[in-house]
Amino acid sequence: MLRSLADVAHALSPFGWLLADAELDSERNHRHVREKIRSLSVIPAKRGGASWQVRCYRAEMHTEFPRELYRRRALVESV
Repeated sequence: MLRSLADVAHALSPFGWLLADAELDSERNHRHVREKIRSLSVIPAKRGGASWQVRCYRAEMHTEFPRELYRRRALVESV
């Protein structure tokens, strides 16, 4: 659902950053936002089972997560 919602939101008002909860963490979501919408996705990489592999954009979120930027997500959620 994130991809279709992001597409509609971006068509109405283009954005440069997409902040989302860890529940929406998937490489597919990151790839869509970054490559099709051309915005930066900030979604914390959730932990998974031993068989899960964190690659590409999810690996970046795991190692270099922008905590200061992500804290602003609470401002949006409180509105």
